[in-house]
Amino acid sequence: MATDNGKPRTYPYTRADYMRDNVYWIQRAIADGADVIGYNYWSLVDSYEWVNYRARFGLYRVDVKNDPTLQRRETDGVGAYRAVIDAGGVPEGYAPTMRPAFCSFANLPGTCTLERLLGRPT
Repeated sequence: MATDNGKPRTYPYTRADYMRDNVYWIQRAIADGADVIGYNYWSLVDSYEWVNYRARFGLYRVDVKNDPTLQRRETDGVGAYRAVIDAGGVPEGYAPTMRPAFCSFANLPGTCTLERLLGRPT
């Protein structure tokens, strides 16, 4: 889940929400019989794979253009990741922040909009 140069997203879905929701769906898949052997969050620090330094992916933010010490700064995902690891997953009764949505390739893009995924206007 990228952010634009570390700025808050324009809708209320954070890196921590994204991670917890992913773990929730992984736990559901395991409960349904999927053979899941692990979970790896991509990426520990920002990776600059989109030809510029604006898209931030990491649990830790690194300002490679302006900080010669390359100090790592925590995102909200760090605490969420620690909590998920400590608890062995998300707690019983967890409700995903982003609702599941049916996205039909036969009816693009109407069924695949962010508004539809969030279940409310953005």
